Amino acid sequence: MTTMSMMETINASHCLGLAAGALSSLFWTVTYALVVRQGAKDRLHGMPLVALGANLAWELIFLAVTLANRAYDERLAMLVPWTVLDVAIVVQCFRYGRADFRDPLVVRHFGKGLACLLLFAGAVLFAFVREMRDAIGWYAAFGQNLMMSALFVAMLLRRDSVRGQSIYIAVSKFLGTFFAFVLALFWSPPTLHRHWDSLLPDGYHPISPLIVTLYTGIFILDVAYIGLVHRKSRALGLDPWRF
Repeated sequence: MTTMSMMETINASHCLGLAAGALSSLFWTVTYALVVRQGAKDRLHGMPLVALGANLAWELIFLAVTLANRAYDERLAMLVPWTVLDVAIVVQCFRYGRADFRDPLVVRHFGKGLACLLLFAGAVLFAFVREMRDAIGWYAAFGQNLMMSALFVAMLLRRDSVRGQSIYIAVSKFLGTFFAFVLALFWSPPTLHRHWDSLLPDGYHPISPLIVTLYTGIFILDVAYIGLVHRKSRALGLDPWRF
């Protein structure tokens, strides 16, 4: 059996696609919930601010697109919990975010600056979606995920601590994106600028090389982040697996 025919055979099983999508949604929901939990515990936001702005913008844009297309399916069930949890993270950022900075100017104007950042991130993401005609959001999702992975690593290195972070957040993020890539690998639509007729397209289409490239970077950074959180926890005398 050739690689193409094997993938076409796998693609014929929508149950596998639904399972990959469900697992991706589950692990990303767990990731956001753990970020909220850790932020409340440490009284420090656990999501990089720019990544949070991009995430919230993506969810609001595609929640609106989903509702406009009356796609009351698994996609809506995925987007609503993510949006609610990201709003909770935004609240934590406004509440605890000043403590993460030392510059007096940043501290003084933190609230206004964060609001502007969130609005600008939304404008950039909306412009990207329009420019790329990315109506179901795959290019935007993997692109901002790569940015998020880099920012999580940068946040850990800048703070030089694991406050607001945990090994479980790192692992859940890794698994959520991994299963999203599995879904994209076997069920990529021929073009990403058409509204979907159902959650999954009927036929197999080769995955976009851009998504493969983006995910390669995400995979490397997510594995690095897991290792860095584990090492830093050990260096601080903490058990990284203690929940």
